[in-house]
Order: sequence, then C-alpha cells, then structure tokens
Amino acid sequence: MASTIDSLRTFLTTNPVADAVSDAVNSFSSRRAKLGLSNPGTVESLSKEVTRDVFLNNYMFTGLRADVTKAFSISPLFQVSHAFAMGERLNPYTFAGLYGTSKVFLQGNMDNDGQLSTRFNYRWSDKLVSKTQLQVVPGSESGASALYESSSVVVPARAKKVSDDWVATAQLQAQGALNTSYWRRLSEKVQAGCDLTLSLAPSGGMMGGIQKEGIATMGAKYDFRMSTFRAQVDSKGKLSCLLEKRIAAPVMMTFAADVDHFTQQAKIGVAISVEAAGEDLQEQQEVLGAQPSPNIPF
Repeated sequence: MASTIDSLRTFLTTNPVADAVSDAVNSFSSRRAKLGLSNPGTVESLSKEVTRDVFLNNYMFTGLRADVTKAFSISPLFQVSHAFAMGERLNPYTFAGLYGTSKVFLQGNMDNDGQLSTRFNYRWSDKLVSKTQLQVVPGSESGASALYESSSVVVPARAKKVSDDWVATAQLQAQGALNTSYWRRLSEKVQAGCDLTLSLAPSGGMMGGIQKEGIATMGAKYDFRMSTFRAQVDSKGKLSCLLEKRIAAPVMMTFAADVDHFTQQAKIGVAISVEAAGEDLQEQQEVLGAQPSPNIPF
C-alpha cells in the first residue's frame, strides 16, 4: 500500500504538467511571502470559530441516541464506535471506524441496512491534501449522471480579520450571496458569535423577478468544568440549545432542544456517550507525554 502511494505521488509530481503547476504555485507563494500575509487557512474553516465552535447546527439531533466508542491507539489514531438511535432521520444502528496519521485519514460508516460510506484524505505535502468520498448501497442497481453548464466565470471573494480575542469574516459567493460572521471571546469560558447571510435568488415564476432572502443568527457558548452549554437564535424565530454534561470520566450526557415559534414546533433529543479505553491506551499517553499530537488531514 505504501509503495503504491509513493509511486503514484512520484508520477504526479514528476511530469511536465506538474512541473508547470509547481512553478506557478511557487511563484505565487514567493510573491505572497513578500507581502507578509499569514495563511488564513482553508475555505471550509474560514468561519469555523462561529459555525463549528459556537453554533450548534452540527451537534443538533432529535430522539434518543446511545454511542459506545472504543479507542485502541492514540498515535496513530484508531477507534471504533457503535451508535444506537431512535428518532427522526436517525439510523437504528451504525458502526463506524476511524484511522488517522499525519498523512492519512480514513473513516467508514455502515448502518443496519448495509449502506457503506467512507472518506479517505491524504496529505501529499504541507500545501496539498486530496479528499475522496465513496458510498456503496446494497443491491445491484447502477447508474450514471452527467451535468453540463454553459461557460461562466465566477470569482468569489473572501476576507478574514483575526485579532487576539475576535475574528471577523466576509464571503461574497456565487449569484450575489453575501455571508458575514463575527466571533468574540468574552471571557476565558464564554464565546459569542453572529452570522448574517444575504442572497438574491430568482423567484419560481416564469416572469418573476429577483427574490431577496436573508437570515441572521446569534449564539453563545459557555464552558464549565464538567459541561458545555450552547444556545442560538435566528431571525426566523428558531431558538435552539444544547447541553453536554460529563457525568463521569467515560460517560457524557447530551440534551438538545429547539423551538420554532413561527411554525409552533418543538423538538428534543437525549443522548448518552460512553468512551472506553484500555490500560494500554493509558500507557501510550504516558509514553507520549508532552509530544504534539499528529496533524491529521481531516
């Protein structure tokens, strides 16, 4: 496996096309280095302080859920988990495996229907990471799809300003969509953030004009000694909150709820997570000590 990847990497990096691309990238990097600008990170993590750290959209669920996770190694990272759930848009059972090093990230999920979803990321260099996704469903169905669009040029613009205790971002996306976010650390244990999205979309009618849409969201995150509380509210009248409480070292309880005041709907979710670790894992932690953890290409 390692020799195959090495030979593929050698082929991709030692050909005329790769040399031309490499020269262009190096020239651009040298010009950017002269400006003294720091690397703002990837596009996906441009506003991660707000969307991932403060807001709870990625953590929200409804119904009942139980997760059992077993970690076998820290470096390289290797763990498996069993998830049982009852609720809306939740699979009754899901088995997941995860493996990660400083160069490779592998993740696979299989549900009770036999549907397999995998992710494979590989870091070719410090500036290049390839990401692959694969999904296999049971049965003998097969198909193909193709999409053709007329040529058009779309140049999105993104900006990020970072300070010691606040981060501001702005993104001008395709078709005139504008997204701005602001994150601020109020204290050592309190963070707050807001997000504003404005977009121009064509209406459904044949002769319809441009429809203006917008949504604003505000949220806060509180970190306590044994728990974390997140809450957010948006301009559409939806209030959401999530509480993660660690009862013991390997056991965590999660309570999630949201209320939509405009549609008069409410949802609630309760989950328990158990993290199991053997004595060999504790020995690895003692051996590693203060060594830095591997930079896994998630």
